[in-house]
Amino acid sequence: MADLTDLLVFSAIAAAAVCAFLYRAGLFRLGLSSEIQPSEQEKAVFLFEGQTLVDATIPAQQLISGSSDTTDDWHRLAIALSDRFENLLQNLSKLDVEPTIALRETKGSSSLIARRTGSRTRVVLLEAGAERPMAPVDHGLLMPPVETTVLRSMSQAAPFAMWKRESDGQISWANQAYLDLVKTYRNSGDTPVWPIPALFRQPDLGEAEDQSIRRIHLTRPNGEKASFTVTTLAHEGAHLCFATSADELVRAEEHLSNFVQTMTKTFADLPAGLAVFNRERQLTLFNPALTDLLQLDPAYLITRPRLQDFFDHLRENRKLPEPKNYRDWRERLTRLDTEAQEDRLRETWTLDNGLTYRVSGRPHADGALAFLVEDISSEVTLTRRFRQELDQSQSVLDGLEQAVAVFSPAGVLTQSNQAYTMLWETDPLTSLNDLTITDATRHWRDLCRPSPIWGEIRDFVHTIEERANWHDQVQMQNGQNLTLRCTPLSGGATMITFLEEPVIPNQSVIPSTNLVKSD
Repeated sequence: MADLTDLLVFSAIAAAAVCAFLYRAGLFRLGLSSEIQPSEQEKAVFLFEGQTLVDATIPAQQLISGSSDTTDDWHRLAIALSDRFENLLQNLSKLDVEPTIALRETKGSSSLIARRTGSRTRVVLLEAGAERPMAPVDHGLLMPPVETTVLRSMSQAAPFAMWKRESDGQISWANQAYLDLVKTYRNSGDTPVWPIPALFRQPDLGEAEDQSIRRIHLTRPNGEKASFTVTTLAHEGAHLCFATSADELVRAEEHLSNFVQTMTKTFADLPAGLAVFNRERQLTLFNPALTDLLQLDPAYLITRPRLQDFFDHLRENRKLPEPKNYRDWRERLTRLDTEAQEDRLRETWTLDNGLTYRVSGRPHADGALAFLVEDISSEVTLTRRFRQELDQSQSVLDGLEQAVAVFSPAGVLTQSNQAYTMLWETDPLTSLNDLTITDATRHWRDLCRPSPIWGEIRDFVHTIEERANWHDQVQMQNGQNLTLRCTPLSGGATMITFLEEPVIPNQSVIPSTNLVKSD
C-alpha cells in the first residue's frame, strides 16, 4: 500500500514538471508542435496554418501581443515587425513562389527567415547578438498589465482617429476609428487592408517643429467631402497623428464668411461714409462712400491709420471744420466709449466748399468705434430755401392792409399777418399752444356784436367736400364794420380775410341775414 502511495506522488510531481515545461516553452496554449525544437525556445519562432497562428514561443508571443487586435495573426506579425523590416508583407508574399525567404533588418543586423511547407509557414526572427534583449514593439508592454490593457482599450475606443506614421511615410499602427475611416473613404468593406493606407497627406515636420495642426479634406467615393483637423507630434523619429472632424467648424466659417460678404456688400452700397476703428483705435473697415465724401485716398486708408491721425489728416486737407479747441475735441473722440450719453457724437460739419455733413459716432461692446458721415447738403439747402420762402410769404402777408388768417384742414392756425395782430389785438405766433378755429371764433365773437356767422365759419373750415368762396359782414363792438371773406386753399386749408369798411355816422347794426357766395 505504501508503494502505491509513493507511485501516485511521483506521478503527480512528474505531471506538474511536464506542465511547467510546456508553459515555459509557450506551447501549452497553442499546442506542442514538433517543428519548434526546445533549443529554439529563446528565439522568436512562429508557426502559421495559413494566416492563423497555431504555435509560437514566449518571445514570439510577447512580440505580437502589442499589435492591434483588429486584424488576423498574419497581419499582426507584419504590424509588429514593419518598423524593422521594410515592405515585410510584400516580401512574405513571395513564399507563394519561393519556399524560403531571408530578410535583413533595415536599420540593424537581425534577420528574418520564413519557410513554407504546404499550408504551414514557419517564421524565425534571428537577433544580431545574444546581448540584445528581445524587446516588444509596443512599449506599453513595459507597463503594468492592467494599465496596458486600459490604454489599449482607450485607444481603440477613442472617437477620433489615431495612428503612427514612420519616417518613410508608412502607417505602422492605427486605432479602430482610423480603420473605420479607411473603410469609409477607400470603400474597402470589412476586409483588413495591409499596409494601412495613408488617408491624410501630411508633410514632414520641419527641423524646428515638434507639432503641427493642419486642416485636411477627404472625399468619399460618392463625392461627399469631409474636413478634419489633423494634429501631428514628433515622437522618437516617427510621428503620432490625431484627426478630429472639423465639419461643424467649416460650416460655421462658411456662414461667417457669407455674413461678412453680405455686410461688406451692404456697406459698399451705403450712400453714407462708414469708418470703424478697433479697440486699439486703428481703422479696420471703411466703405467707398467715405473716400468719395471726404475725398480721401484709399491708399492712405489701407495703411490703417489711428483715430487721431485720421482726424489730423482730415484737418490738414480742410475736410474738417475748425473747432474752438481742436485738441480737446480730438481727445473727446477717443473717450467716446466712456461717455454716458446715448448718442455719443452727433455734429454737423459745414465746410468751406459749401458742403454740409452730419457726423455721428457710437462705441460698440467690443471696444470698437464706428463713425457715420452723411452728406446733408441737399437737405440743408432745401431747408434754407423753404425757410426763405416762408419768410418771403410772411413778408408779403405783412404788407397787406387787410387782416389774414390761414387755417389747416384740421382747423389749426398756421399763418397770420401784422394787420391781423393789430385788428384782433393778439399775436398767435407768440402762443405756446396751437390756436384752433374754435378758439379764434370765440375771440372774434367777444370783440364783435352778436352774429350767427361764427358757427358757419367753423363748419366751412372743417368741411372736406368741394367748397366755394363766400363773404359776409360783421360789426365790431367799437362800431367798425368788417367784410369777412372765406377762401378755400389747396390741400384743404382755408384763408379768412378781414377788410375794414369806412365807418358811417349814426349807422345801425348791419344784420347778417343774406350770405353772398361767389364761385
